[in-house]
Amino acid sequence: MTIDSLIKNATVEFGLSNVVPYMSFLRRQESKKNIQLDSCLRRNDRSASISKNHIFSAIQKTKSVILKISEDSEELESEYNALKAFENLGAASVLAYSKNAIILERIESGNSLAEYFPNNEEASIDIVSEIIKKLRDAPRSSYIFTSIDQWLGLLDDQAFYESEDISDLIKKASVIKDELLSVKKPQILLHADLHHNNILKGFDGWKVIDPKGVIGEAEYDVGCFIRNPVSELSSHVDAINIIKNRISSLSEKLSYDPQRIANWCFVQAALSFLFARQDGVDTRGFRKLVEIFEEV
Repeated sequence: MTIDSLIKNATVEFGLSNVVPYMSFLRRQESKKNIQLDSCLRRNDRSASISKNHIFSAIQKTKSVILKISEDSEELESEYNALKAFENLGAASVLAYSKNAIILERIESGNSLAEYFPNNEEASIDIVSEIIKKLRDAPRSSYIFTSIDQWLGLLDDQAFYESEDISDLIKKASVIKDELLSVKKPQILLHADLHHNNILKGFDGWKVIDPKGVIGEAEYDVGCFIRNPVSELSSHVDAINIIKNRISSLSEKLSYDPQRIANWCFVQAALSFLFARQDGVDTRGFRKLVEIFEEV
């Protein structure tokens, strides 16, 4: 089924009007307010062609909502079940759901945690730690989520990355991944994509969007925040100290093992590099972070 057909079906099924691509909506607001979108949003817009997800602003009755259409119904189902599990724990509310579409509350202010980098690092760490404390209390779900060991399989595909000049670092990350997984830790539902632009400030506090919904150990979930925003962090003159401070502060606030956090960050940085390579996007920032995290 084409995207146009999916949009048309969702519009009828959910009773929507004024359905507009979300980036176009943001640009109209930007023009009205004479403000600039942050660089991460612009980067996401440029890579939209490789995404299976399509985001729209819409009106349902008289209420402004977000419509998310996905060509990957299994991924959207996982997101829906994660959002329901995180309900009342700081996640955006689900208003309606079907196989390829989900309606979410619009977080009205829409300001993301990306605006806090690099000048409000301590505040952003406090915000993320409070969010994680809530999310990790999510009740068990009957839905069967993917586990992190399934996610990390690409690290074992040496044929895929053998030609890369950092292949030795990726092999090292694969070994560390196996060591981490060999330790039996309590398994919980993770957001698994907790980067700065998935943390939005609403009028009633900070909320998260776009959870992947993966089962794994708690320490895993801080890695995405620690290595983002990729382009800005990887090129920052003080990147390694920013990263070390994030690891130290979050381990203390969340009572996590700082070495396990550091190891997971290295593993995730390597995996993110491979995903970027697989998607055909610019890998320079991802490559740099692999090298930085190997030193941490």
